[in-house]
Amino acid sequence: MSQILDVSLSLDLTVSETANALYEKGDFARASELFQQAARQDPESFDAWHMQGICLARLAQPEQALQCFQSALALNASIASLHNNIGLVLDELTLFDEAVASFDEAIRLNPQYTQAHIHKAQTLLKTDLKEAAIRSLRLALQVDPSLDAVWHQCVALHVQMRQWPEALLANESALAIAPDHLDYRYAQAIILGQLGQTDKAKEAFVAMQTLGVEGADLANYHLAQYDGYPISDKAPAGYVKNLFDGFASHFDTDLVTHLNYQVPRLMGDIIHKALPNVAINMLDLGCGTGLVGAALHSRPYRLVGVDLSPKMLAKAKDKQLYHELQESSIDAYLKAETSNLARKYFDVITAADVFIYMGDLALVFECVAGLLRANGLFIFSTEDSASEPIFLTPSGRYAHHQTYIDQLANRYGFEIQACDAVDLRMELLQPTQGCIFTLSLQR
Repeated sequence: MSQILDVSLSLDLTVSETANALYEKGDFARASELFQQAARQDPESFDAWHMQGICLARLAQPEQALQCFQSALALNASIASLHNNIGLVLDELTLFDEAVASFDEAIRLNPQYTQAHIHKAQTLLKTDLKEAAIRSLRLALQVDPSLDAVWHQCVALHVQMRQWPEALLANESALAIAPDHLDYRYAQAIILGQLGQTDKAKEAFVAMQTLGVEGADLANYHLAQYDGYPISDKAPAGYVKNLFDGFASHFDTDLVTHLNYQVPRLMGDIIHKALPNVAINMLDLGCGTGLVGAALHSRPYRLVGVDLSPKMLAKAKDKQLYHELQESSIDAYLKAETSNLARKYFDVITAADVFIYMGDLALVFECVAGLLRANGLFIFSTEDSASEPIFLTPSGRYAHHQTYIDQLANRYGFEIQACDAVDLRMELLQPTQGCIFTLSLQR
């Protein structure tokens, strides 16, 4: 269980001393056994049942933990921490409405209970109730305004809902508490850019260059959108990983449902039309949560997914569509695979909305050519650049001109079979223009 369960006990030391010591050491299994023994000896002991439930929750046994908590509840229903802990295990059991009701009871008993407000917000987010989650976080902040991480959670939610003025105000509160926190400084620059305050956004990125190597890399990447700054080859790996780890829990809902993201479905149609009823070996670069795998009309003979984000890969694993999932940057994976010259075994390689985080694609084309069989397909999407071969947009994503793709295709032995103009996704209520390329390896 990711959250911290609230511990408050008053067991007689003759019963609890060893159990509590074991709990403090993290030996939850042995502590649970001793608390169970205490509950058998004194079935009226609230703390024995409560602590046994906490140990079982720590051992990822939410059903058994809930039974212990209910026994404690029958003895004393006026303890706010118990209701909070019941909410946590109900959340773990995906009983979200019941979890929210338990957090509400904890808050009724103790309106100053910041953790109950925060836990309620986290549960609300699992049912996509962002506005309600923000209200819960704000109530926690009324109790303790010094919680900069909670302010940052509010920022993230406002950003997801494109509420830029509210995001700015919340982020300024976080910065007032931790002025040199890289995440908060970065959020400030991004939000100012989205509000059209270009000069202030640029100043914020420049100031980030003093925040260590990570801050400098991230700042330099984004400064490429301004005149006089060189463009980076790709987005910093840590930035991409953290970005998509943060998106993982709501990625499919936000992108497909809210932003009308159609690229995986269109790629699935292209593969089905080109290779109907063929058992293929396929590599999905930047597979994310597995949307391309889910869009395929038939299951490949072998489907390999690669992504930098472990949390996105966990979502892909849950879909049970991929035979193999690799946590790696795309360039590192491709380099490792092409080091074995005999490995030309993929029939199809896809990259859906991946190259928006990669500027220079020469290495990718070279490695893909080394992994595809003759006449194998390389299918990928790009955002449109109006004139520059590679362009960093104000959103911090790369766009590529078709002539740049043509040059790479010719250099590495590909024939462009199709370049389909599509609306990649919605952004600020406007479609983002791009292309889905279908290339065939000719050598």
